[in-house]
Amino acid sequence: MDLMIGPFNGGGVPAPYDDPGIMWDLLSYNISVPIGENFSGQLPGWGSGELVAATTGLVTEQQSVNLSASPSYNGPYYYDGKRYTMTEESLRDVTDRVHPNGTLTLDLASNARGIEHQIFAFYQVHSRFYQSPPPEQLGTVPQSPITSFVQNGSWAADHFSKAGAEMITRFWDTRLIDDEMRGLLREVGNYMWEDSYEFGAGIHVWWTPDFLKAFVQSRGYEFTKYLPLIFSENAEFNAPLASINQYFLDSADSGQAYVADYRRTLNDLNAIYLRTLRQWANSLDMQFSAQVGYNLPLDMLTLIPEVDAPETESLGFSDNIDAYRQYAGPANLAGKRVVSNELGAVSGEAYSQTVPEVLWHVKRAFAGNINNMVLHLYPWARDYHNTTWPGYTDFVYMYSSSFGPRQPSWEFADDWIDWVGRMTYIMQSGVPKVDLAFWLEKDSFESQPTQYGQLDLVASGYTYEYLSAENLDLPSAVVQNSILGPNRQAFKALIVRGNDTLTVAGADRLAQIAREGLPIVFSGGLPSNFSGAGLEAEKASALNRLHAILGLSNVHQVPFEGLAASLSQLGIEPRTKIVSDRLWYPNWRQDEASGKTYVVIYNDAQGLPMGTGSSNGTVTVQASGMPHFYDPWTGAICPVKRYTHNEQGISFNLSLRGNESVAIAIHEEGHVLTDNEQRAHVRCFDQPSSDSSHTVNLTDWNLTVDAWLPPENLTNLPLSKARRTNMTFDISALQPWSAISDSLCNVSGRGHYRTNFDWTAEGPTTLDLTALNDLSRAWLNGHQLPALDPSHPIVDITDYLIMGRNQIEIVVITTLANSLRPVWGDLFSGAVGPFAAVPGMQEYGLQLPVYVRSHSKASVGCSPLQSDHENTCLKL
Repeated sequence: MDLMIGPFNGGGVPAPYDDPGIMWDLLSYNISVPIGENFSGQLPGWGSGELVAATTGLVTEQQSVNLSASPSYNGPYYYDGKRYTMTEESLRDVTDRVHPNGTLTLDLASNARGIEHQIFAFYQVHSRFYQSPPPEQLGTVPQSPITSFVQNGSWAADHFSKAGAEMITRFWDTRLIDDEMRGLLREVGNYMWEDSYEFGAGIHVWWTPDFLKAFVQSRGYEFTKYLPLIFSENAEFNAPLASINQYFLDSADSGQAYVADYRRTLNDLNAIYLRTLRQWANSLDMQFSAQVGYNLPLDMLTLIPEVDAPETESLGFSDNIDAYRQYAGPANLAGKRVVSNELGAVSGEAYSQTVPEVLWHVKRAFAGNINNMVLHLYPWARDYHNTTWPGYTDFVYMYSSSFGPRQPSWEFADDWIDWVGRMTYIMQSGVPKVDLAFWLEKDSFESQPTQYGQLDLVASGYTYEYLSAENLDLPSAVVQNSILGPNRQAFKALIVRGNDTLTVAGADRLAQIAREGLPIVFSGGLPSNFSGAGLEAEKASALNRLHAILGLSNVHQVPFEGLAASLSQLGIEPRTKIVSDRLWYPNWRQDEASGKTYVVIYNDAQGLPMGTGSSNGTVTVQASGMPHFYDPWTGAICPVKRYTHNEQGISFNLSLRGNESVAIAIHEEGHVLTDNEQRAHVRCFDQPSSDSSHTVNLTDWNLTVDAWLPPENLTNLPLSKARRTNMTFDISALQPWSAISDSLCNVSGRGHYRTNFDWTAEGPTTLDLTALNDLSRAWLNGHQLPALDPSHPIVDITDYLIMGRNQIEIVVITTLANSLRPVWGDLFSGAVGPFAAVPGMQEYGLQLPVYVRSHSKASVGCSPLQSDHENTCLKL
């Protein structure tokens, strides 16, 4: 069992009003003093909170700027602001001169050359941001009376201190867990989990009371006088505007080196928070899982190893395979068995998301080396106050997908969830092997844009991930036999680009691993930009140490363009070499315990029409043994019949349809099949499939639509029960429901397609549905056929065919969206109507040709009638 550490997204718990672990904010006030005048008076903002610091600076430039903010996701609101430039040498910390009543007397330089002096005052306060609101803010449904802080909502915790983590653990230990519960958690508990950080609406900048002390300890200098610099671009996207006045320095980087050090210190403090929660979860014999390091100005790559099971999300990462690689690299190098993904949330697709779309999200995550999927979302299934059909809907209809029995697809869900489960088994077997590591040093991952945008590496079959300088200090980041992390990803080379950012310690580590023999490839020049405000002499010295390794035989300088070709010329080849007419994404898992190497290849057809994007190619894997196709839809294991084995490895041809993925396992010579690898009643056909000897295009269908419609009274109980009725049509050709009859335009449900065909051909025979826009099941002569892959819905029907007349039935499912369209404006969940627009009409039903094909026996990869291990289809 997995448990959230707090309500909503888990970032806080109920706590007393003055608990030190509640999230903090830093408020900034300032007053201008004309040149030639002094200051004597009370600090601006006095009384707003606990004084942290008072500082001064000389403004030499100012200009008007347009600013915007979207506090609490409202807006955006636009502001007329000012950008000020101050001289670095004028900055002063004058906190020790402030009197207990808040007054300050300063003699300011009367001969200063500038526009004005600025006096700043900074105060820390609890943000008072509710992670989960109190009853008084939830008036749409009845609430329990407040008798203590336990009923009064949940405060967001300070995520930059041990105190914030202990606020959470203290609530659990004193309010939720007794001895019996502790024992039960040890029996069944798996993860304590926290969602991504989404409480930025409660602060102006990230802060914690011990920040200045921690900064000195980690960075080696005082930060106080630089505080004015952080009130720009250092809050979450849903935060209020930190200040209409933004301050920068007259240095070449406008003072951003100090801001980078501010962020690095936040990183260190967040690591303490994560470490505290992990240790507490481990004390319960559980693990800590969290969505780490993004949405905030933090170094995600450095923080990922701090939790037991780091989690990303398809929404925040926009299904970007390159972004997933950024997340997976540190996790895999740190030896995390599970790297999970909150999967499937799409804005505006409540009840509109199809199963093939969910699988597209899954496949892209797998392609990025994410290996565990957590489906978003399964809503409260029982009736709920002030709510209409189809029931309580999280996020007021903003996000997909509301899995469960209210959806027509739910009865068939085990078909595709079994596929996800089998693929997860493969993706969690052994350890991932990755060809290349890219150096990636950043102090903020508020978004995760693509870092390597060229397609040449993927086109050639190279796999790659990203590592930060700190990741290279992990215990597994050792170099042996010119390989980095031999017991983990076993990187063949580290790529450093000319526009990358360095740290002094990171540059030293680069030089060290180069001298240990790892191939280092500088692409597009040697980088010279350093993060942070260290001494220029230290940076120059570190850069000199990098220049000194350029003469090593394992250190190479290549152009930025054509990286794949350069690597090949250097003899650095991919483990999975691909030659294909479209982009294929490979993954590699090495399972030494079972003697298997798994290779998963995905043909992405993003943006292409259904049924298009087919591709042919040749794959060469650097392995020896016997290749087998593993079919995650049916559990079948079938030997690859046609392949070549040479000094480059094993080569075979593949034919993949759009958005299809295929799993291949290389069994070591002498591999003995386990008891679970039993025979399956399917036949496997060579890739690419041989030409058929006889084909029939099925036509003249009878369609019965099991229509799921809104109830006459939308508040009838149970809320999740749709009004059901049947509608029957005879159709000569397959086309969307909306083209069959206007009466089907606003109808969801299930379509039962039936037709008959005569068959006289002998030999292996398949049913091919070309491609499906949603999940389907099929029956032939009353026998249910194996699960259908929507991207490649072809299935063996040989055992169920009869000579003469055959009857086939195909049941297709739909989303609930079309039935919701006519009543969208009348829907509400917890007394709130949909925040999203009316969903567009979706085209339901079978739309592409359905074929029955016979195949020559020579094309059959294996048969259940054969008994030898080499040619038998097996059950996974």
